[in-house]
Amino acid sequence: MPLLFLTGNPGIGKTTAVAKQIIDHLHEGSLLIYVSPRIQVNRDIIDNNFKDKSRLKLVSDNLICLNTNKRILDDANGGYAVEYYNNNLTEEHHIGQVKFLDARILKEKVSDFPSRLVRYADNLVQVEKRHEVGVLASLCEAIHTCIINPDLPNNIIATASMQSLKETRYGNTLKHLGRIFSSAYNSSKKPPGIIPKKMKEIASRMKNIFIMIDEITGSQEGVAFLHGVLDFVEEYDLLNPEYGFNLKVITADASLTIQDVVENHLSNNQIQGDKIFVRQVSDSIGQCLSFNDFQFLNKPATLINANSYPADKLIFNYHIFIQSLSSDNITDETFALDTKVAEKIEADILKLLDENDGQIIVYIQNKDALKQLITKISKLRPSFTLHQEYLEIHASLSDKEEAEIQKYQNTVKVVFMTASASRGLSFPQTKHILVQIPSFQIEQNLMEIIQVIYRGRGGELDQGSKYLNFYLSDKAIYYPKKVDDNGKSLSATESEKLANLSLQEACLNVLNILIILKASIMTRIMGSGEIGRKRYVIIPIGGKAISQAGETFIGILATLLRQIQKEVKKQPGDNIFKNIEQTLYELLSVQKTEISPYSQNKSLPETQEVSYLSIGFNFLSKIEISLDNLLSLPPIEKTYVRGSLLIVPLSEKLVKETNYIDLEKLLDKKRNEDFIKRLQLLVKSGKYPKQIISAAYSLIDLTRKLFSELERSQKLTQTSLSSERYYALPIQTFFSFQAFEDYFENERRIDNVSLRDILARYVSTLALAYNVLPIDSNYQNIPYVVFNSGAMDKLGKNLFNENQIFQSKEMNILNLILSQED
Repeated sequence: MPLLFLTGNPGIGKTTAVAKQIIDHLHEGSLLIYVSPRIQVNRDIIDNNFKDKSRLKLVSDNLICLNTNKRILDDANGGYAVEYYNNNLTEEHHIGQVKFLDARILKEKVSDFPSRLVRYADNLVQVEKRHEVGVLASLCEAIHTCIINPDLPNNIIATASMQSLKETRYGNTLKHLGRIFSSAYNSSKKPPGIIPKKMKEIASRMKNIFIMIDEITGSQEGVAFLHGVLDFVEEYDLLNPEYGFNLKVITADASLTIQDVVENHLSNNQIQGDKIFVRQVSDSIGQCLSFNDFQFLNKPATLINANSYPADKLIFNYHIFIQSLSSDNITDETFALDTKVAEKIEADILKLLDENDGQIIVYIQNKDALKQLITKISKLRPSFTLHQEYLEIHASLSDKEEAEIQKYQNTVKVVFMTASASRGLSFPQTKHILVQIPSFQIEQNLMEIIQVIYRGRGGELDQGSKYLNFYLSDKAIYYPKKVDDNGKSLSATESEKLANLSLQEACLNVLNILIILKASIMTRIMGSGEIGRKRYVIIPIGGKAISQAGETFIGILATLLRQIQKEVKKQPGDNIFKNIEQTLYELLSVQKTEISPYSQNKSLPETQEVSYLSIGFNFLSKIEISLDNLLSLPPIEKTYVRGSLLIVPLSEKLVKETNYIDLEKLLDKKRNEDFIKRLQLLVKSGKYPKQIISAAYSLIDLTRKLFSELERSQKLTQTSLSSERYYALPIQTFFSFQAFEDYFENERRIDNVSLRDILARYVSTLALAYNVLPIDSNYQNIPYVVFNSGAMDKLGKNLFNENQIFQSKEMNILNLILSQED
């Protein structure tokens, strides 16, 4: 069977089985391409499966492990480069077109990357596009180099991140898989084709090819990666028995519990948002252990389901908080739910600490709430300090933080984590897991919660009892009625009866979430969950999308600013972050975005499209006279309407981003030097997340260029063209033009949350947006954001897909599930 679909709880041994197969057949030669959404998991594959117990050497001299990322490619000035582990090779080697860098040395290396900035005038710095190879192109070229070089090992372990899959103008980056067999492919022949003799020679040196896509639903690119791999297998005819390859494409994910999920979710790579898969099943279907042969995209496939839970007994505890309020008495002060929930979690943690009955995992998505909880416990319990009694784990971890987690994970008493940190980590000493359930984005949060409850595994406690504590809160607002629909006065009894009915309806949302949560967990453990007297498979599944390759320079700095702002909240005492945040904000806060047609063809004035931004006040002035005046407007650009936003594609437009930096912000030479020193300290310290360090190199490059010219104010510009670029503005803009103008003149200065931030969060929810600009709400009258999204048009079409059922607070999702037929 060339296609294997493996499902089993984390730690059950899916990857270990593949690694053991390679180690047991080292004499045959093997290639493992391992893909997952987590960089740390990719590292663990090598450390846990292919190194000896000391973790200093690989288990065999006939092994080479390869990996690459943007930092490594920048270090190679945009050429092919990988980091490697091998027992015989050391230091740096140029083999063929590829620079092989010793991973052990690379960890300690601090590099100065080539500049992308060119000074065109004494007041103008421009970002230049430079040619550079991508992650997948470099990794595949390195694999090919190892295959054709007899002096290198013929057992190759190559790891990559799913996020390395990007869309380009010429297709997606999985086309680079063809580089692996480029020596056996005649591209000059018409039509081009495979050279059978060369393929047989490769198979004689490297018989086994395993391509493993792990946690396929854990990243939006996962399904597209699978389809790209299958296209590669077909194009190079790797299943041809004449060549002699033993090929296995292995898809692993704990969510793939039944064949229906595989066929419905993985058989097409159309862009979709997060969803919950629901299927009523008979008692004989949806078992926790099953083996099933079937056809997947006309290829023989096997699904092996081995889900379970690492405990002898699992005890569920639910803590429900509902605050009921009359619609007549709602004020900001009446909502005290968050405080009540926090107090309960705090009390439970302190009680468990006093009992000293196993390690505790606490999952809270809100980082601010988590920080407040830790602070309160620290005041009540003086010994409650970082690394002594607790760990705090978030999405972005530095190398130092990762090392500290490994060092203290078995000795601390409490592990605090957020949603993004819930994958790829194990805590064998855990006995109690406390989870605060968010009441929004239920599809995404269910996935994360199910990941969290599997973090406590891998030790002797797997043979005993474990405890899951869930905390869920919601507001139940009821609407008292004093008259009926006909205007007749209601008695006090009738009014109270209707109020109680309104209150019961408001509480349905909590009941829905609890039942779906329990059924989802039981589906993961037992294969299906029971609702009423029927059995259901309920599986939260991640969305499907591919983002476009490349991010603008100013976009990189904008992302860096947001990441630093998050770190300042997480580490309020870190003065380096505070200083960098303030200076970077000053550099980026005055920004202008210009949009112009890409095509050189001049359209007639009466047919030329105009933008909403250029219409402005003219729109309101016309409709105030008469609606038919709108007919005199020229054609308006193509627009999506999503929620309360107008979203306009910029695929045929050039977007010029300009940042203005006042001279007074550049004149303090000592401040400038201190700022650069702080950035260099951030890069070299190893204390900070890798995403921040990578972007900090771009900021160092910029500041050196800006601070080299202190005679005039400076401009930083970049012009780009992207098929995934859009701008969005509120529909209400043209009807409330004057109100917006007054707001930006006066009120915005006292708001805690800017309108720009609200728009950014809104488009992120509606369109999986990223690279959102501008930085600040320096609008004059029309609020807008410019952003990238690889899913905008496809998500819109899926609104009308008959397979999609939408949940709202007015809809009883539980009834929809129960009404489903066998």
